[in-house]
Amino acid sequence: LTQPQSMPDKFHSGTVNAPAWAGLKKGMDFVLKEGVDVIGAHEHELNTKLRDNFMNMDKIRVYGKNDTSITAFNILGMGSEEVASHFNNEFIVRAGYHCAPLAHKALGTDSTGAVRVSFGYFNTTKDVSSITDAVYKITRELS
Repeated sequence: LTQPQSMPDKFHSGTVNAPAWAGLKKGMDFVLKEGVDVIGAHEHELNTKLRDNFMNMDKIRVYGKNDTSITAFNILGMGSEEVASHFNNEFIVRAGYHCAPLAHKALGTDSTGAVRVSFGYFNTTKDVSSITDAVYKITRELS
């Protein structure tokens, strides 16, 4: 019924989440071992391949610059949530406004949102091909 009032205990009542700290430590060790530059380069390479694939497809609009491991896109004539629902959890993407309605207004996506694909270190070029094929299939269904 009462919480400690002394610092730092008043911010740490309850059981310490030791598994989370252990996981964070392992994650940090991995990143330091592999190297931030190596991880970033791999993710950027996958993103570049996906963006190149999408830029060569009809009915696809890609947003932003290719300076991250994230691609935001829309299929013309479809809402972002509708596009994401076609993936049936085969791919985990984020659709909608991404808690950034003013950014979407600036992009001109304030009525549709966008589909966001993010790559990580454990993704492969096969993942890029798979999502490219799935998006292509959706665009063909629209024809």
